[in-house]
Amino acid sequence: MNIYNSKIAAIARWINGADPYIGFAITTSSTCTRYTVSGPDKVSERWRKHEDCHKEQYKRYGWIRCVVKYLYYNLRYGYQDNPFEVEARMAEQR
Repeated sequence: MNIYNSKIAAIARWINGADPYIGFAITTSSTCTRYTVSGPDKVSERWRKHEDCHKEQYKRYGWIRCVVKYLYYNLRYGYQDNPFEVEARMAEQR
């Protein structure tokens, strides 16, 4: 399921300081909530691959464990160096 222009994703984008013209997404298990100014038809294949990787991470670790690990990594390494984000960025290239 994809949810566009989600308020939750918009808040997360603001917290992480992401460019509002690029957009931001949060994936929770099988749901991807996106905040984007461009609308659903402008989401790139690269972005889909990134979020699909996060869906696989949820399958691998389970919902609670994935969220706890993600938040821990974000606090310890920051968003850019969070191992979950590093893996998702690598998945964009496949």
